[in-house]
Amino acid sequence: GVEIGIFVVVDGAAADDPMPADNVDVALVIEEQVIIHELHNVPSTFATLIGLLYCLNMDYPKCLRYAFEVVQKIFLKIGAENCTAKCMG
Repeated sequence: GVEIGIFVVVDGAAADDPMPADNVDVALVIEEQVIIHELHNVPSTFATLIGLLYCLNMDYPKCLRYAFEVVQKIFLKIGAENCTAKCMG
């Protein structure tokens, strides 16, 4: 039931560790399907996710719309001239 996400598989990590150091696999999930797996780390997977969403002209999920818009338009300066007011806030 994951619309968009980054799936991290770890081996032998404690349950309370938010980001363990040893990743066995990092995968990118779009529309409940694993699109790419065996990626090296979470930051490069996030950059790949942003690039795919932009290149495929996909709508952001409603619950993460403004977070993705801030990354795209403010941090990456792609389409920055037409930011929403909530994004600029």
